[in-house]
Amino acid sequence: MKATFLLFFICIFSSSCKQEPCSTKEAFLNHFESLTSDYDVEPTPVDENTRLDYNNRYRSIVNDCYKKYKLEMSLVEKQDFWKKSIVFYADRVDKNSLTLKLDNNSVDPFNAYISEEMKEVVMESGTAFVNSLKKAIQDELPNLIDSVKNEIDKLGDELKKMLDN
Repeated sequence: MKATFLLFFICIFSSSCKQEPCSTKEAFLNHFESLTSDYDVEPTPVDENTRLDYNNRYRSIVNDCYKKYKLEMSLVEKQDFWKKSIVFYADRVDKNSLTLKLDNNSVDPFNAYISEEMKEVVMESGTAFVNSLKKAIQDELPNLIDSVKNEIDKLGDELKKMLDN
């Protein structure tokens, strides 16, 4: 009877535990989808602490999950992952420079890794994927422009206050 109760308790306990983000490829892809969806509903502009939190979560997903399941992912899954990553990354870039720092000369090894992975997927995919990336970036461009406009408006308001005093 005690063994049955213990087994029952273990089953209940283990099923109530939250699934680890990298426990399976599907869990990883769902976790990534959740990250991008959560970020999409954040108020704009995102404060620096929130931005850093999402950045750390994204880095963890790439370093812990993507690298683990990369070889198991289909080309379509990789394309989807990197297309969503570009949109996610584009919204987190320095709004003052509006540049994506994804080149091989990057000082940040993480950005260099992303660059290499994206190049690999582009080479495997061909021009249709490149065109879909361009469209995704173009679709995101109004959001980037709105963010820059909001920051300029804030600067203008601050300048007016300074001149009025």
